[in-house]
This record gives sequence, structure tokens and C-alpha cells, in this order.
Amino acid sequence: FAQEAALSLQATVAAIGQAVQGSSVVHADETGIRITGKLHWLHCAVTTTLTWLAPHAKRGAQAFEALGLLWGVQGVLVHDGLASYKGLACTHSLCNAHHIRELVYIHEQESEKIWDPWAQEMIDLLRQALKEVDLKGGPLDAPRQAWFEAQWSALLERGERFTPQSQRTGTSQDGGLGSRGRAKQSKATNLLKRLREHRQDVWRFMREDAVPFTNNLAEQALRMAKVKQKISGCFRTEHGAQTFFTIRSYLATMAKQKANLFDCLVSVFNRQPIQPCFAG
Repeated sequence: FAQEAALSLQATVAAIGQAVQGSSVVHADETGIRITGKLHWLHCAVTTTLTWLAPHAKRGAQAFEALGLLWGVQGVLVHDGLASYKGLACTHSLCNAHHIRELVYIHEQESEKIWDPWAQEMIDLLRQALKEVDLKGGPLDAPRQAWFEAQWSALLERGERFTPQSQRTGTSQDGGLGSRGRAKQSKATNLLKRLREHRQDVWRFMREDAVPFTNNLAEQALRMAKVKQKISGCFRTEHGAQTFFTIRSYLATMAKQKANLFDCLVSVFNRQPIQPCFAG
């Protein structure tokens, strides 16, 4: 039955993918899944009304090329900052929910060594901007954007001033912690570097219409795969995984569009699937 449904839905799901690709704002993410006992990756590309899911053995650029969809995105791509996404020739927007989680960790852990509340103030500044964008119902005006940019620059400078650039790893000859190990960048240093180098992508939500603050839409699209894995453990074949996510792409899309899913399934087995609205 599942194979029959997936076969009936192949053209519809391909059309969903094309519609997502042409959308002005696309959310992308990936999560690990088990297929034939090995680690694979479930990739998603979604909008507010469309969901496209596909499994692949690889996580980054190799999967993007094989699956094809993300290479054609021309609008804004919202993602969590995985390096492979930066190779895509489109406009980028970074998920600030990830940044806030990292800043919370740094504020609670790193600040015990050298106290300065720059991380908490960064969180407060991002949330203040989000509140103003929500109240305005769109991008902030130029003077307000400039104010947030100035505050952000000052916080970056404070964070860099109070953050150790690296931490030494490895052991000395007597077995204790020593200076012979490789220098490793601290979590705070890596985060501050990303927030400075990609600050335009961090703050795109306050400058461009319909660009969201987070990538929650993509994370929600992946959640069912985790539920499935908890119940069954893994997919026994790659074909079975592809079958499942073809059906899931269609049903998730129709659920977003408030369709009756039972009627949709009946139409699938009648080989005349009810079509979604493809305006993503």
C-alpha cells in the first residue's frame, strides 16, 4: 500500500519541490536517521504552505547536489549555519533560535570565568528587535536598523575583549594538563566570529519582509521522522525510507493547507491525488 501511494504521488511531490525552489523564502535543515543500520540524513526544504523531504547518505554539499532542490533556490534560504549551506548561491538568513541557545550557554558557563553580561545583552537585543518587527508587522525603518547595528557592534567588541581566544587541549609529559596540546577555539570565540562575519544574515529578519527570526518551520518538518525512528528504530531499506518521505511530503503539505487528510489518501489510491496549492 505504501509503495502504491508513493508511486501515485511522485509527480505531485516533484511539483512541490519545484514550487519550494521558486519561493521567496525557503527553510532548510537536516537530521540524522538510521537506514539499514547506518547513519543517513533526512533533508527538508519547506515554506509556510509546502513541505519537501528526502533522505540521503550524506549531509552537506554532496547531498545538495544529488537531491538538486537547494541549488536552484533564488530567494532567501533560512538555515542553522551549516558550512555547506554557505556554498549555495542565494541570499542567506541564519536561525536566531540557535544563536540564543548558544548565548545562553556562554552566559551561564563562560561568564563564570570572566564576568561580563555581553552574552545576555545580545539575547536581549535580538529579542527586542524581534518584538519591534512583530509590532510593526514588517522591516524596521533605517534609523532603527542603524541603532540595532551600533548596539550589536559594541556588544561584539565587548564579547571579544572578555573572551579568551583559545583553550589549550592535550596533556603534559607528567599526565597533567599542559601546554603541549593543540590550541582549540573556545565556544564563545567561534560564536562571536560567526556573529561578526555573518551579521547581515543574523539581522536579515529586521531588514527584509517575510524573513523569519528562526528556522523553526524546518525543524518542525523533521520532527515526525524522529517520532518514526523512536517507534521502529530505523528504516530497513533505502527504498522504504524514500517511500515514507514521499508520502510524508504530500501529507505534511496538505495538512499545512488545511485539507482533509483522509480524503487526500482516498484520492491517492484512486490515482487522482488532490493537488495542493503550489504557491509557496
